[in-house]
Amino acid sequence: MQELLNKQAQSPCAYLIIAGQQTVDLHQPVTRIGRAYDNDIILEDRRVSRYHAQLHQRYGRFLLHDLGSTGGTTVNGFPIQEIVLHAGDTISFSGVEIIYAEDKPVCRQSDGSTQPMLSLK
Repeated sequence: MQELLNKQAQSPCAYLIIAGQQTVDLHQPVTRIGRAYDNDIILEDRRVSRYHAQLHQRYGRFLLHDLGSTGGTTVNGFPIQEIVLHAGDTISFSGVEIIYAEDKPVCRQSDGSTQPMLSLK
């Protein structure tokens, strides 16, 4: 148990760069991405599925999992079902590109809010 807590404490301060300038800190164990309004990150693009993908934080890393989306998910140009992300990876959700990054100097802590972290129109 202590080992698991230590690994979680060492998790990178990870975030997504959207549209080249907006950033979204990743601080939840699961982050839901898609077009529907009950996702954590809402991408309002018709090419994006309502429930497109999920990011899971495990053992200090982030796993990206495609949820059977119509347009698919790619990382660095390669189609994926599930993959461990690395700093600098370019993720495409049916053509909507996002960059995964780590080690942002200041990260916000989860405030228990149920509001989306980002809605991109």
